[in-house]
Amino acid sequence: MKWMKPVRWRLAPAAMLMVMLAALLVGGTLFPAAGTLANAPDPVTRAEAWFDGISTMKADFIQVASDGTTATGELHLRRPHRMKIIYDLDEPLILLTTPVWLHVDRPDDRHVTSYPISETPLSLILQEQVELRSDEFRTSHSVRNGITRIVLTKDTGEAAGS
Repeated sequence: MKWMKPVRWRLAPAAMLMVMLAALLVGGTLFPAAGTLANAPDPVTRAEAWFDGISTMKADFIQVASDGTTATGELHLRRPHRMKIIYDLDEPLILLTTPVWLHVDRPDDRHVTSYPISETPLSLILQEQVELRSDEFRTSHSVRNGITRIVLTKDTGEAAGS
């Protein structure tokens, strides 16, 4: 099956956590069959423990948007605080994080847009101790066909959405 690339991929900062979950899961399993993670009371707690165990990672990913369009790319992660996502698109798109900012770089346009990292769900997985439940974001999860989905929604601020 061949994946089609969208002409222009628009990525809302609040949607970034789903990118990260999908990208990071490519490198391994989120919920091992044995050990303390498997005994955690709920999927969100298990995901927090899994993220806490990561210091560096490189992974290829496929991102599926709510409308079914797809994008592929490469993720580089160095926790805490540092991440780089390079999308394989006709028009290059690179996301970079620092402890304070999420930079969205469009090299062909010679344009960089920066968002406070605290306004995005990325702030929750890039901090020293991962906490997917916070006062800033509503957290929900579901399990279907053995796949856990965790959604963070922000109701206020620049990055409002899910």
